[in-house]
Amino acid sequence: MSFRLCESVHPPDSVTGIYLGLFLIRQKDGSCPWIPIDKLLWKTLLKLRSMYEEITASSLIQVASRTQMYGYFHFIRTIFGECKGVTWDSATYRPFAIELLKLCLDYNKILLPVLGNAAPEGFLPGLSDSTPENSQVVRSLNAQRLLVCSWRTMRDICLLLAELVTLLVIEEEAADFIWTYEDISVIGDHLLFLMKNVMHRGVFEQVYLGFKQLAYRLFKSKSRRLNELPEKWLNDALDDELISTKCITRRSAGLPFIFQALLSPVVSNDVFISKYIDRLFEQYEGANSSYVRIHCANVLRGLFKDANFCRVMMPFVPKGLQLAFKELKSPNWNECNAGLMLYGAIIRRTFGPKMDVMTAPTFFRRFPDMYAFLLDEVKICSSSVCQKTENLTIADDFTYQVLVLLSSFAVNGVVEYGRLKLSEFISYIHSCGSSPDFQVREIAAKSLIPFLVQPASRVNFILSIFNEYEKHIEKSSNEIHGDFVQILAVLRSISSSDVSMNILIEAFIKSFSIENSLWKTMCPTVYETLAEICIQFGQSVTPVYEILHRTYESIFEPITDRRLIPGLLNADEVLTNAEIIFGMFGLDDTSSLYGLIYTWVQTKNRYFLHQLFNILLHRKFLQEDNNMKSESELSVVFDCFLQRYLREKYDYSAQSNEEERFLEFLAKISPSFYIHWTELEENFEIFELLYEKLSLICQNDGGTVECKKWALIALGNLVFQSEIKLSEIQKEKLCEILCTWCDPNCDMDLRFAVAKCIPCVPFPKLKNFSISGQCRLWYSILTLMQDDEVSVRNELNSKIIGQSYESHEEFCDRKSAEVILSIFLNSFTKKNIMEGLVVITGLILRDDFEIPLAETEDSEDEHVFERSEMNSFSESVLLVKILTEYLSTERELKSELTNHFHLTLMTPEQTELYEFISNRHLSSDVNYE
Repeated sequence: MSFRLCESVHPPDSVTGIYLGLFLIRQKDGSCPWIPIDKLLWKTLLKLRSMYEEITASSLIQVASRTQMYGYFHFIRTIFGECKGVTWDSATYRPFAIELLKLCLDYNKILLPVLGNAAPEGFLPGLSDSTPENSQVVRSLNAQRLLVCSWRTMRDICLLLAELVTLLVIEEEAADFIWTYEDISVIGDHLLFLMKNVMHRGVFEQVYLGFKQLAYRLFKSKSRRLNELPEKWLNDALDDELISTKCITRRSAGLPFIFQALLSPVVSNDVFISKYIDRLFEQYEGANSSYVRIHCANVLRGLFKDANFCRVMMPFVPKGLQLAFKELKSPNWNECNAGLMLYGAIIRRTFGPKMDVMTAPTFFRRFPDMYAFLLDEVKICSSSVCQKTENLTIADDFTYQVLVLLSSFAVNGVVEYGRLKLSEFISYIHSCGSSPDFQVREIAAKSLIPFLVQPASRVNFILSIFNEYEKHIEKSSNEIHGDFVQILAVLRSISSSDVSMNILIEAFIKSFSIENSLWKTMCPTVYETLAEICIQFGQSVTPVYEILHRTYESIFEPITDRRLIPGLLNADEVLTNAEIIFGMFGLDDTSSLYGLIYTWVQTKNRYFLHQLFNILLHRKFLQEDNNMKSESELSVVFDCFLQRYLREKYDYSAQSNEEERFLEFLAKISPSFYIHWTELEENFEIFELLYEKLSLICQNDGGTVECKKWALIALGNLVFQSEIKLSEIQKEKLCEILCTWCDPNCDMDLRFAVAKCIPCVPFPKLKNFSISGQCRLWYSILTLMQDDEVSVRNELNSKIIGQSYESHEEFCDRKSAEVILSIFLNSFTKKNIMEGLVVITGLILRDDFEIPLAETEDSEDEHVFERSEMNSFSESVLLVKILTEYLSTERELKSELTNHFHLTLMTPEQTELYEFISNRHLSSDVNYE
C-alpha cells in the first residue's frame, strides 16, 4: 500500500505513502522494526529500476501519464533523513549507494530532453513544435503530467544525492566509507551539468539548493582534494566555450545559481570570492560575443541580489555600475535588458529597498571614482537632450536610468565634500528636464532634490527659472513643462510656513502675468503642472487663483468630450480639482457654500461633478458628522443633486465613474438626512423616480459591481431609514435582491452591501413587510451571519451591538450568531411558528450543490467539486449547535416547534419558501409534509 501511494499522480498521496513506510520501519515493542531499513531501501530501489526499464521499453510519456517516480525518491530521502542514530556501515549500504547513483544518473538522462528544452512547459519529446498535433497535446493533461513528473523527479534526485553526500562518510575521511572521491566528483559534475543545461526554473532552483549543500560539505572537509572540487567546478562554469554557446533565456537559467551555490560557503573569504568576481569582469571586457557579456551581467546580477554577498559585493559597485551603463547603451536589446536588470540589482543593494539609506556625500566618499564618472555621464545626457531631437532614442532611456541613480540619494546632509563640488550636477540635471520624454522630465525634477539641500539654494533655483520667464525667453513646450515640474518638486520640499514662500509667490505672479504670451503655446500637461504649482503656493492668494482660472477657461471649457484627447484626462482632473478647491476656499458649510455647490451641480459637466463628488466625500459633506443646522439649504442642494442625477442617462452595460460617484455620494449621505428629506410631501415624486432607478441598477444583469453596491446601500437607506410606504411589488423586489446577493457565491462587495443596508437587528421596519418578506429578510441576515468574509460578518455584527465589531475568530463569531438566532426565534418564530420552522429547517438542510461536469475546465477528470470543498466550514453544524443549546432552555418553544414539525402540513407558499432557502426541489407528487 505504501508503494502504491508513492506512485500516485496526486502529491498528497505520495506523502501519505512515505509516512506509512516510516511507520513500518519504526521499532516494534522497542525490539525490532516491522521491516529492516536496508530491506525497504532495496525494495524501493528495485521498484525504481523496474519503472526505469518500463520507460525505456515504452516511453516516458506513457509511464508518466499513469504513475509517478518522484514519490520513491522522496521516500528514500525521508528514510535517510528521519532515521536518526542509524549506523550506515559500508558493507551494507555502499552497494546500495552505488546502484542508487547509477540509477539517478540514468533517470536524469531520460528527463533532460524535457527539462532542457528552451520551453519545457508543454513540450513532448518526439513531436516538432510546429506540428498541429503538438499544439493540441501542449494543452492536454498528459503534457502537464509529463512536466510535473519530470521536474519533481529530477528535483528529488538532486536533493537526494546532495543529502546523501552530506550524511554518509567519504573515502578520505574514514576507513569505513560509503562514497569514494570519484563518486563525489561524478555527483558534482552531474549537478553542474544540470545547472548548465536545465531550463525549468523549478528544477534549477532546487538543484541550486543541493549544489549549495554539497559545496558546504566539501569546504568543511579536512581532505584537500575534496576542498578543491568546488573551485574546479567554478573554473568549468567560467569556460568561454560554454558561456558563448549557452542559451540566454530565463536570465541565463542556472548559470548564476552555480556561482551563488559554490561561493556561499566561503562568503567570508573576500580574497577567494574577489578572484572570481574579477574574472567575471575580465571575461566581460574581453568578450567578442554578446552572449558572453549577457551571461556575465546575469551572474553579477544574481550575486548583487543575494543578501549573503551584500558585504563582499559592495566594493564592486563602481565596476558593476560602469558595466551596467555600457550594456544600457548597447543597441542590442538583449544586452540592454541584461544591463537594466543588473543596474536595478545594484541600485537596490546600494540604496536599500526604500532608496533612502545613503546621501550623495556618503556615496562619493565610499566610491570616489564614481564622482567623475557620473558627472561625465550626466554631461553626455544633458548634451543629448539639448540637441532637441523630437524622436525618443536609446539616449533618452539611458538618461532616465542615470537620473534614477541620482534621485536615489537621501535628502539630508551637505552637498559639498572636499574637492567634490556636488553642486556641479544641478545645471546638467536641470538641462535634462527639457527632454522630449515625459518620464525623463519627471525623474529629472526628483533628481534635483538631493543636490538642493540648503533652503537658500532651493529658493535661488526657483527664482532663477522665474527670471527666465520674466525676460520672455522663448522655450518649447517640453522645456516649459520640465521647468514647471522641477519648480513643483522643489516647492514641495519647502515648508509652507517658510518666509521665503512670500518672495516666491511675488516672483511667480510677476513672471506669469495674464498677458504673458505663454498662454498661447502651452499644452494641457503644462497647464496641469501650473495648476499644481498654484495649489502648492497656497489658496489665499487671489492673483494665483486668477491665473489658474484663466488657464482652465482658455483650454478646457471649450472641450466637450474629454475622452477623445490622449493624455488630457489626468490634466483635466488636476485642473478641475484645483478650481473646486480654490472656489470652496474660505467658505464654511453656510449658505454661500451651498449656493456655490448648487450652481456647479446645475451647470457643470459630468467630469466636473465626478471630481466635485470626490472632494465632497472626502469632506464628508451631508454625512453624519457634518453640521446639520442649515437643513433648508441642505435640502435644496440635495434636491439639486437628485434632479441632476435623474436626468442623466447612463448605459448600464458600461456604467461610468461619474455615476459611480453619484451613487457613492447617495449611499454615504447621513441616514438621518433621508428621514428629514422624505418627510416633505413635495419630495414623494422624486423618491419614486429615485427608487425605480436604484432598483433597475440592482436588477440589471450588466453594470459594474461597485455601482450595484452603492445603489443597494442607498436603496436601503431610502427604504429602511424613512417613512416612505412601498407597494407590495416594490417590497418583493427588494427582498429578492437581498436574498440573491447574500448568497456565498455572490461577489463579496454585494454581500457587504446587503449587510450595510440592514439598519439594525431586529429593525422596526420589518413589520411593514409580509410574512413571506420577513422570512426572506431573516434568511438574508442568518446567511450573512455565517459568511466566510470577516468584513461582512463584522458589518452585520456592528448592527447588533451598535458599534464597530472586530472578530478575531477564524471563521464565524459564535457569540454574534447566538444573539442573532435568539432574536430571530424570540421576535419572529414565536409569533410565526411554521414560517420560522421553515426558515431554520431550510438553512440546516440546505444542499451544497455540485458544479456539473460539463462546466469544469478539464473534461478528462471524472469528478465534480462540491461547494463544501471550497468553504472553510459547514454552516449547518453551527446552526444546529446553537439551536440545540437555545432550545434546551426554551422548553415551551421547543415543544411548539416539535408539534408543528410532526403534525402541520406546509402550504404551497411555505413549500416554495422552503425550496428557495434549502436549495432543494421537492417533486410535484410528494406530500407537502
